[in-house]
Amino acid sequence: MLQQQGLRPTQAGGNEAVIQAAEAQLIPPLRDVLEPFRLMRRTRGSGDYLAAAGALTSDDVRADLPFAAGIVDAAARIVPQMSAFTPTR
Repeated sequence: MLQQQGLRPTQAGGNEAVIQAAEAQLIPPLRDVLEPFRLMRRTRGSGDYLAAAGALTSDDVRADLPFAAGIVDAAARIVPQMSAFTPTR
């Protein structure tokens, strides 16, 4: 969605900037779809750091699959409705 608009995260803002930009544009209409993203991101991050301790299980991943699919489905519906970014000089 953000790429369609010519936007991209920087190292300084990283993933948080992407999340905030998406939320600013899509909440309230897609609040229920986007709200699980922050939790999934935190869970994935903790899994990266605690993988040896078994922080994530296959059950955790399966439980989040419907949320991830909802986000992908929403993006598939929204992006075609957005005009493509064209830089002007």
